[in-house]
Amino acid sequence: MKLPRIDTHDHFRDGKEAYKETIEHGLRVAASQGVGAVIDMPNTSPPILCENDVQRRLELVPETSPVKYYLLMGIVPDSDQIKHAIEYYRKYPQIVGFKMYVCQMGKLTVADVPSQLYVYSELVKQGYDGPLVVHCECDDLCKPDKWDPKSPYSHCIARPKEAETEAVKNQISNAKRTGFAGHLHIAHISCPESVELIHEAQTDRDEYLRISCEITPHHLMFDSEYLARPDGLLYKTNPPLRNMHYVFQLHELVRQGKVNCFGTDHAPHTLGEKLYGDKNRNYPSGFPSLYLYGQLIEEFLPAIRVSKDIIHAMACENPRRIFPKIK
Repeated sequence: MKLPRIDTHDHFRDGKEAYKETIEHGLRVAASQGVGAVIDMPNTSPPILCENDVQRRLELVPETSPVKYYLLMGIVPDSDQIKHAIEYYRKYPQIVGFKMYVCQMGKLTVADVPSQLYVYSELVKQGYDGPLVVHCECDDLCKPDKWDPKSPYSHCIARPKEAETEAVKNQISNAKRTGFAGHLHIAHISCPESVELIHEAQTDRDEYLRISCEITPHHLMFDSEYLARPDGLLYKTNPPLRNMHYVFQLHELVRQGKVNCFGTDHAPHTLGEKLYGDKNRNYPSGFPSLYLYGQLIEEFLPAIRVSKDIIHAMACENPRRIFPKIK
């Protein structure tokens, strides 16, 4: 039996942001790309932190979609919130894990290491052994004063690769220090150093840790020079696109089987918001990369000599190992 493709990372807006995209539309895009299951992220408006948020979100999912819909709940350093999130994880088949943001993300922000350690410790204390997905960019290593929307390339300077690699190190350390029994999954890696840190942790015989990572189509198919184009603001993402040298290294790591799965980090915004700023004069990050999934699998990866077995493992098999509730 042929397993359908899985996208482990989507931002289907809907709710207060339905003008950007609805879940129904996002699932149709997924179907057009040959994707059979998606995992929606919790940084919605409002964020997914309690049972009412989950219920409201699931009410937006069309019953007739051929694409299976799954969801991550947000997790914050609050014992009661973590306790109830674990209850809902066990109650709702659609909830396949939790997401922690170690960068600024509104009510979901868990930026300092002590707060992150508290989250891990509470998950351990309350017996959670499922997936924890982490957005890895250290706030204190980002340089927001370097960002200039008139020069979109400055986003790469404002969010340097060191912010990602240090956050990855922190999460590996946090998981090991607390004896985390779940599966640590690092979202949308953009640096070869991050992949090597994760692979080293995967193969550490002295301190066993279930850990994996995903990569986006845009971090494989684009490079930071796209930000220097006249329409460069369209390519502003978190983490940023990296230079071609790093992109080629990521290609090689994918060929070696060191990257575990594909998460598109599909994050649509209106063209007006991307090019001219939103109502708060922010220039939002995000690219609608779900539209690239089919081209990535069927054309791009074979062209850079990634084997069929590795493509199948990344698209179909590994996501089910990382998120065992996916059917």
